[in-house]
Order: sequence, then structure tokens, then C-alpha cells
Amino acid sequence: MTDTEFLSRLPEGARKPTDKEFETIQFVYNYHPSIHPVEGKNQIAMPYSTFGMRVILDMRETAKRLQEIEDETRVCKLRLQELQKEADELAMK
Repeated sequence: MTDTEFLSRLPEGARKPTDKEFETIQFVYNYHPSIHPVEGKNQIAMPYSTFGMRVILDMRETAKRLQEIEDETRVCKLRLQELQKEADELAMK
């Protein structure tokens, strides 16, 4: 989501987030498990326009944990592929 896409969803007169705040908004948008893949842009704009950055900042820890889980899952999947390849090679000999 671009900053333009985000700003277009805010009501008139809403405070524009700083660049640093938008980085946090973008992070929460990408990783928070409550943000829907299709409706996410509207979902992240609503709490910001209603409650401000405080809610987004509170959501950041959950988003961070989900990012860690996704990263660890990727590493485990790669390791599993390596082990499967090694097992296949052993079975061929």
C-alpha cells in the first residue's frame, strides 16, 4: 500500500502521518493477522482515522510476532526441503 492509497482512505481533515508513522502503518498492514488481504487498506485506515497512531502502535507487537513466525516458517520449510532432497538422494543410491 502506498501512502497515497492510505491517505485517500482518510476522512477530510485527518492528520497525515509522518514518514516514520507511515512505516509503522505499512508494517502493521502487512503483518497483523486481523488485517484482511482484500479489505486491509480500509481496515488499517479506519483505526488510524478514528483513534490515531496509538492503536496502530499497539497493533505493532502482534504484527511483529507474526512476522517472526512467518520468517521461522520459511526457514523450517527450506530445511525440510533440504532434508527431503538428502533423503531422496540416499534412496537412489
